Amino acid sequence: MIKKALIMTLFVLATYSLAAQQLMHFYYKDYQEISRLVFVFDSSLFFKVNMDTDNQFIDIELSHCKKLASMLPVQMNQNNLLIDHISISPKGKDLNIRINTKKNFYGEMFTIKNENFKLVLDIYNSEEPDNIESAKIYLDFYQKVSLFNRANAMKKRINKNDFPKKQNKAITLISTKSNEMIPVEPEKDIVDKEPQALLPKIKHSNDLFQLMMPAIAPTHPNYQWIKDAFEIHRDLRKIMMEDYETARLTLNQYREAIKVDVSFLEKLSAEHNQIAKHPVSLNAIKLRAEKQLNNAPSQKNAEVRYTLTMLNTLIAYMPELQKNIQDMIDEYQKTLNR
Repeated sequence: MIKKALIMTLFVLATYSLAAQQLMHFYYKDYQEISRLVFVFDSSLFFKVNMDTDNQFIDIELSHCKKLASMLPVQMNQNNLLIDHISISPKGKDLNIRINTKKNFYGEMFTIKNENFKLVLDIYNSEEPDNIESAKIYLDFYQKVSLFNRANAMKKRINKNDFPKKQNKAITLISTKSNEMIPVEPEKDIVDKEPQALLPKIKHSNDLFQLMMPAIAPTHPNYQWIKDAFEIHRDLRKIMMEDYETARLTLNQYREAIKVDVSFLEKLSAEHNQIAKHPVSLNAIKLRAEKQLNNAPSQKNAEVRYTLTMLNTLIAYMPELQKNIQDMIDEYQKTLNR
């Protein structure tokens, strides 16, 4: 496939009010060779996206938008293969998001409109996988994000052996003054280092949600166990970083509103019904984490130890997270009873 620069500028118009929209929060998910970035707004808005793969950046200009003051800072996993840095800065009445990548990339963008407005960016290592290991990673991503047509097409290509095996890095020979050739092995991937080198300092429950699945291939001997463990982590992260934060923002909007219409009260009630289900969900997540610990592989390599630390940390913070959810339910109940 001929490699070519992708410089794409998109102007998007969505239904929006004259009041400034707000960027409420940001989250992302690593799929090794693919990163999904999600920016969540309180309502639809005008925006312009410029993807420049040769110069390795994406610019997003958001019209009449501001960042929520209480929004958590954007933090990326250091092991992310694609994203180098994300900055969010005001530009007059507008907001600018700058995404710098570590290499050339292939990007896709779409929006989701439900209770909030989401701008979703999928950043790929390349438009097409170039080996069987990458093809399996793309297939795994397509299945997880419900791109079933792509998943089926990729599965057929894998079954037809359309992709070669990934070539191992050759040992480099360095010539000395005496013409003796000394073999030098390539540097090992970061996942082979001790877990302490991979884990950030966890001082708060929010730090738990910055942990990401190690960058391992599906051929890794413990891939399925690690993948299942981080799906437990993903489900907990969704509850506490998306549902909980959305519920908190809805309550704040109610308290700051001068007048509240019937539709907003219905939204408030719907948020309460959603958050009220989570004590059961959190308990189920805790049980899944404990079961995963009991089924830990006997081979304790760096990736397994890293995952064990994540699971133990998740369980340790569960009482705090359960209390936060219960406090939120109580707040909603008091508000609805006014």
